[in-house]
Amino acid sequence: MTNPSEISYTLYDLVVKGGTVVSDSTVFSADVAVDGERIVALGHDLHGRHEIDATGLYVIPGGIDIHVHLEMPIGRFTSTDDFYHGTRAAAFGGTTAIVDFVETAPDETMLQALAARQARARAPRAHELRHAARGDAARDRPRRRGLRRPPRRQRHGLITPFGACATG
Repeated sequence: MTNPSEISYTLYDLVVKGGTVVSDSTVFSADVAVDGERIVALGHDLHGRHEIDATGLYVIPGGIDIHVHLEMPIGRFTSTDDFYHGTRAAAFGGTTAIVDFVETAPDETMLQALAARQARARAPRAHELRHAARGDAARDRPRRRGLRRPPRRQRHGLITPFGACATG
């Protein structure tokens, strides 16, 4: 007979416990274990240094928004979200990648327009967010002025890489 104090298990950095995992092909109940910046295990009864109770919540990978308009010139106006605030809002909502809409001027090629948009997105403030979204050192993370994380537990909701959010 095995002594319970001798039972060993892997201790992960973070475990999201008891959620409904939504993958690209199926939906299932499981714990999700994370070490560093990678999901390393799916299963049941996983243990972590930090644990999040996701009972009754969906657990999803980061989303990709394939059509956004950041700092988009519209006639004599520019859309409200700049790259810094738009990507920051996306990250807090669980979107981990965006594809910005590129529009050419009459005398501009698509490659020129794309290069101009990429240069705009590389501005220092957008660069700070890329580090935060990747999980670099806390000193590189932008402050969360005005944005609050939703509560950890919701009756209906999602667990995303950046916290929980209500869905209904």
